[in-house]
This record gives sequence, C-alpha cells and structure tokens, in this order.
Amino acid sequence: MPYGIPKSKGGDTPENIKKMESCISNIKGDFSKEQKIAICKKKLFGNEKENAERKLIVRRNNFIWNKMQNNNLTFFQSNELFNKYLFNNNYIF
Repeated sequence: MPYGIPKSKGGDTPENIKKMESCISNIKGDFSKEQKIAICKKKLFGNEKENAERKLIVRRNNFIWNKMQNNNLTFFQSNELFNKYLFNNNYIF
C-alpha cells in the first residue's frame, strides 16, 4: 500500500513500505489506520531535528528513571545529574 512518503525521504519504495508496515503493526492502542500512518510517517521520516530532540528526551527519561530506581534519587536529583552530564559533554541546549 502506498503511504505518500515524501520523495526527499525515498518515496514509497518497497523498503520504506516495509518500515511503515512494521511500525504500524507495532502501535498498540485505540488508533485508526490513518492515525497510525501519521504517527509512523512522523516517527520514521520526520524532520531530523525533531528526531534528535525526541531521542534526547527518551535518553533523558531513561537516565532519570534508572537513577531513581537504582540509586534511590529523587526526580529532581536525577534530572540535575542529567543536566550536568550534558554540560560536561558540551551539549548545547
């Protein structure tokens, strides 16, 4: 099924269609087919800056969760550690 993937992202090639179908099948919850397609298009072929920001948020959340669980730290203490980690590694935000 063609999904209308932008030509700048490769278009509706068999490889991109396979990625989309895999992504759609992995989405759980009460979403319509159109909503799942929109979610996957944004996730797989969205703006590179948005993808980088999304990955950073996921890394931050995982870091904080692990520190809270394994080191008995509060959310704010864990968040502060993450910010120090970013600063020490010259991440500009």
